[in-house]
Amino acid sequence: MQLQELELDIAVKDKLLEGAYATIQKFQMELMATRAKNEDLHTLLVARCTTEEKLTLEANCLLKTADSSVQIIEQLQARLDRKK
Repeated sequence: MQLQELELDIAVKDKLLEGAYATIQKFQMELMATRAKNEDLHTLLVARCTTEEKLTLEANCLLKTADSSVQIIEQLQARLDRKK
C-alpha cells in the first residue's frame, strides 16, 4: 500500500510540476513581449528627445531672426521719422 501512495504522490507532483512549467513558459513569453514593447518605447523616447532638441535649436534661431528683423525695422522707422 505504501508503494501505491508514493506513486500517487509522485503523479500528483508531476502534474503540479507540469502546471508550473506551463506557467513559467507563459510568463517568459509575456516577459519577452514586455521587453520588446519597452525597447520600442525607449527608441521612440530617444527619437522624441532628439526631435525636441532640434526643434528648440530651430526655435531659438527663429527668435533671433525675428529679433533682428524687429531691430532693423525700428532702425528704418527711426530714419524715416528723422527725414520727415
